[in-house]
Amino acid sequence: MEIGLELHAGPLLGYIEYPSHYLHGMDSPVGLAFLCQIEGEQFINAGVEHGWFTEPPEPMHAEQVAFLAEHGLLISKR
Repeated sequence: MEIGLELHAGPLLGYIEYPSHYLHGMDSPVGLAFLCQIEGEQFINAGVEHGWFTEPPEPMHAEQVAFLAEHGLLISKR
């Protein structure tokens, strides 16, 4: 894990396609999104920046913003 947390992967929320990559001459990745929960009480390494967001951080792919907004996981003003 990037921030050192152990997670329990829940149900598959869906997949995210990235047509913007293809349109810019790059590959055509697909991301799988799962609803996850932190297992038990864990402490995050103080040297790692972390937090929850309700607005999309910059930079974030437009496809990710749309996916999160569609699933009610993000309030997007973009």
